Amino acid sequence: MADEVRPLQLPSRMPSQTLSLPTFGLLGLCVAMGYLGYISRRPYNEAARIHQVNRALEAEVMDLKIKNEQIGVEAAQLGTDRGQERQLRRNGFTKPGEIPMIVLDK
Repeated sequence: MADEVRPLQLPSRMPSQTLSLPTFGLLGLCVAMGYLGYISRRPYNEAARIHQVNRALEAEVMDLKIKNEQIGVEAAQLGTDRGQERQLRRNGFTKPGEIPMIVLDK
């Protein structure tokens, strides 16, 4: 019977042939190269983190400058009589004898 299927037999190895000294040497070399890559990448990772924090702080500074400018404009307007009257009316104050009107939004 020439068509008979036989299981594949792998060649047997001696226990001393499974893990040899060159295999451990290559494994150690790979581990050492990986570690050196990790160590050499560390300054770049730190620089990227610092750059990200820097961008967030610059955005915060820009927002604070805009807010400071708006407060300066408001302070200049409150320095005039007309600006003070406008702010008092916004806060609900009226002149003696005036009747307040409430306008409802549609």
